[in-house]
Amino acid sequence: MAVSLHAFPVADAGDAAGLAAVLGSLDLAATSQIVILAKVPGPATLNDPSRELAQLVFRTALVRAGGEKVLARCQIILSVGCEGIGSSGGWLLADDGVAAPGPARLAMQCAQSAVIASEQRGTPEHVAAVAVATAHALHLAGLRAQDVALVMVKSPVRRDQANATGRSRGAAALGVAVALGEVLATAITPQAMEDTNLFSCKAMTMSGTETDCAEIVVFANAANAGGNWQVGSAVLADLLDIGGARRLLRILGGRFDDDGVLANSHDLGLVLLKAGMRPDGLLRGRATHMHGTDIPADKHLRAAASGVLASLLGSNDAFITGGAEHQTPPGSSLIAAFARALP
Repeated sequence: MAVSLHAFPVADAGDAAGLAAVLGSLDLAATSQIVILAKVPGPATLNDPSRELAQLVFRTALVRAGGEKVLARCQIILSVGCEGIGSSGGWLLADDGVAAPGPARLAMQCAQSAVIASEQRGTPEHVAAVAVATAHALHLAGLRAQDVALVMVKSPVRRDQANATGRSRGAAALGVAVALGEVLATAITPQAMEDTNLFSCKAMTMSGTETDCAEIVVFANAANAGGNWQVGSAVLADLLDIGGARRLLRILGGRFDDDGVLANSHDLGLVLLKAGMRPDGLLRGRATHMHGTDIPADKHLRAAASGVLASLLGSNDAFITGGAEHQTPPGSSLIAAFARALP
């Protein structure tokens, strides 16, 4: 089950050259699962064609490299929008499916829910579909909830629904919470969809129009997984909690210079951040106004988080998304990182 991790450039939504190069370097016949994560530039509106274009060129690259069989073993999770100083880019994780005795290392498992009908999106039925699929992923990989560091979900949107993207992200996060035992299934009622006291501390969810089901990837550290990577995650108190981010990276082997900037970035494969803000817009008691402008709050969040995280990493190379509905307590954020395993 050794997982390898490969970064590649993404210049725009139609660029799959970097992905094609990575695919050409791999023995695709020996891979049991492939996960592609990508930050794609674009306006990130409901009608933005960037998602569908990136899906098309990535899927085409996969078919050209290994045929429909390889495509069937792949999960693609795209996040559109690179506001602030955030950079576009992609990361491919490949699992060889071979167990190797040894300490806990990065393991992953993909799953998809059943089709979620438009009228069910953002509702308890949506939550249930994600919970079932996430639990199935855990079962397939032989993982326990406590092994899990991160669950990423691409979730379908109901176009005619108010706050459609936020409701989709929130429903997906609650589904993960139910599957991991963070929230009781009996607590999921129509009213629960608005209850910010219900959340997951392991979910990072994105919404999009390019899917009609929930597309799920579970990341964990598991014994006998093999490979040279590990994954960790942590809840940050707020967007300014750079100390919490530094503590996570230290646990994963990160070293910092005298200015507190990461000094061994070559040992870090990928950092992900789901940026959140309190519903009232307060940050450490001071007002922000990201909820009260004509620019969607998630765009403000991506822009702000890009600068905060880059100041720690010494690089703007990260997977940053905004909108943390039911993902960590209100006002907090979730950070996750893949790093080379400590000896």
